Amino acid sequence: MTTIPHELPSDSLSARLARDPGLVSETARQFAEFVARNRLPRAEAFQLRLALSEVLNNLVEHAPAGKKAGAIEVHCRIDAGHLFLAVRDNGPAMEALPAGEFPESLSDRGRGWPIIHSWADEVRYRRDLGHNVLEMKRTTTAVPVDATR
Repeated sequence: MTTIPHELPSDSLSARLARDPGLVSETARQFAEFVARNRLPRAEAFQLRLALSEVLNNLVEHAPAGKKAGAIEVHCRIDAGHLFLAVRDNGPAMEALPAGEFPESLSDRGRGWPIIHSWADEVRYRRDLGHNVLEMKRTTTAVPVDATR
């Protein structure tokens, strides 16, 4: 999977947020505006917005007490028929990328990672200089803003 470069083009989204549940919905709203500008089909936009919200909610909800003040970074771009999304934080390392299997039907919890895996073509986790980096890639029919100029 291709990683998102640090130098992002003008038709990309880059956000930095505190571990605050209210900021998750604001970041999801910014993401929705970004994909709308890039003409992402509504179903794809909904799925990816929900996947991003699940990632961010997990980072806010499961942050250890000493890491609640750490920032979360979100970077997104659309290029050559793919949407690339990367989320970076300073929380403790994950042992492995959680499974993408849905829990028992009566369970109230445990659907976030299966949603993330289901609605991205590729999901990858790595540790980079003391930070967690989750990368997602999705094939899309979106038309990047720069392509319409």
